[in-house]
Amino acid sequence: MSDGERAIRERVDTWLAASRAGLAVRAQRTRPAPGPAPT
Repeated sequence: MSDGERAIRERVDTWLAASRAGLAVRAQRTRPAPGPAPT
């Protein structure tokens, strides 16, 4: 695996983890999370 592929995979993994966490928080709370919301 090249460095570029590893960087992309890490970025995707980070995005998926953040997205999953965001969905879990959104399901538990009605108020929006602080910070800019992803579109």
